[in-house]
Amino acid sequence: MSPNNFCAVLHISKDGLKKKRYRLRKKLAIKKGVGLEAYITSL
Repeated sequence: MSPNNFCAVLHISKDGLKKKRYRLRKKLAIKKGVGLEAYITSL
């Protein structure tokens, strides 16, 4: 799903989406080199 689709579904801006992704990465303690999508699919 593209970032534009996420923004439309969640009714947020692209900057808001960046902040949400950052906070999620921080809470899950995902390292910088690991992609969020790759991390989630590896679970």
